[in-house]
Amino acid sequence: EKKNISWTGTVLQIIWFLSILVARILALGLFASVFHELVFVAAAAHWVIMAVFMLQSRTRFCKTKCEEVFFDILLAFVYI
Repeated sequence: EKKNISWTGTVLQIIWFLSILVARILALGLFASVFHELVFVAAAAHWVIMAVFMLQSRTRFCKTKCEEVFFDILLAFVYI
């Protein structure tokens, strides 16, 4: 059996994930401050690439094909 993570481990993991989040936000902010309009182009390109990747991976989370395509497109937005 696996042991549960300790409080110290939980705190360190939260700090780790928050530092990743802050780094990504700062990177996007700096990119946006230099390349104003290109931020939307880069985000749209990333969304399209991730949507195609998700559709090609043939996930099986939904009952119908239509729901699955909608789910993959929404999940691609989350990956931005």
